[in-house]
Amino acid sequence: MNVLISRTDAIGDLVLTLPMIYFIKKKIPEAKIYLVTSPRNSAFAIDPMIEDILVLDPKSSLFLRLKQLSHFYLKNKINRYFFMGGSSVPTIAALFSGIFFRGGVKSRFINFLLLNKGIRQKRSLVEMHEAAYNLKVLAPLGIDTSILHVEDFTPVILISEEEKETLSHQLKSILPFENYFVIHPGMTGHTLNWPVRNYVRLMLQINRFYPQINFVVTSTKSDEKYMRDFHHELSKEEYQTLADKIFFYLGDNRPPRLLLEILSEAKLFIGPSTGPMHLATALKTKVVALFSPIATQSRWRWGPLGEKERMQVLTPDVVCGERTKCLGASCPYFECMPKIEVKDVFNAIVEIF
Repeated sequence: MNVLISRTDAIGDLVLTLPMIYFIKKKIPEAKIYLVTSPRNSAFAIDPMIEDILVLDPKSSLFLRLKQLSHFYLKNKINRYFFMGGSSVPTIAALFSGIFFRGGVKSRFINFLLLNKGIRQKRSLVEMHEAAYNLKVLAPLGIDTSILHVEDFTPVILISEEEKETLSHQLKSILPFENYFVIHPGMTGHTLNWPVRNYVRLMLQINRFYPQINFVVTSTKSDEKYMRDFHHELSKEEYQTLADKIFFYLGDNRPPRLLLEILSEAKLFIGPSTGPMHLATALKTKVVALFSPIATQSRWRWGPLGEKERMQVLTPDVVCGERTKCLGASCPYFECMPKIEVKDVFNAIVEIF
């Protein structure tokens, strides 16, 4: 059995799809697993259980992508296809390539037409974790998913000793210190985030109690708004003691795998529900995560997976009945994220660190 999983959207989504690979290999050891993913995610999808990875460039023409995909399917004799998110082009190519078994998530109209083994899931009900939803999609393979513990299939990202040595050398050439926490204050999309000023105030609090700790603040170009506010807040006189203790890491300008080394060597990761948060947990780094109370954005759907003693998850202490988006000023708890106080996050850090 040659199984291909297509996942070309966000980094966090990709990380939470990795348990599918572990689950397939456990239930069908002889299965060969292949992956289609995006250029930005390919660096984080390296796993010994994956036979080969096709990196799909969204900037190339539709014809070229279909040709590239069809060749990949035929070369590897793919006979089981799963669409898990992102571009529908791999699914179209699977149909044209004669792959009869086309499973995955029926989340859009085109998927209802193209996925003859797909499963419709109302993930907005948040009846389980995202990783568990992904595992349930494997039921048409004849795998019993009625009783499963997603904790048994938590994502793991491996770095070989040889690569780690190379990455460590690269990191030391740019990073002026060793003992550090990673702070990732930005977030794309519409998920609620903790106020930027609170991240900076937290850093000041950490510096007072743990003066040996420095900070690596990670971001991408999509976090530009957050980072602009972050720099503005940091420029205030009360935060001048932090000036020499912060290294700003813009991921767009660095090798993607270098971010893994930064996260794996960090004493702690602090941030919202983002790809870097899931990468950190998959690397077994300690995590303090801040989550929105809205159901589809909550810890119950997207929370970090791994050893509980390595993580602390904080959510505003409010009664939120919303499933998909914030009501804004019409909500009696608006704004709710600042209800997570700096002292709450600091106490979580003390407990875990």
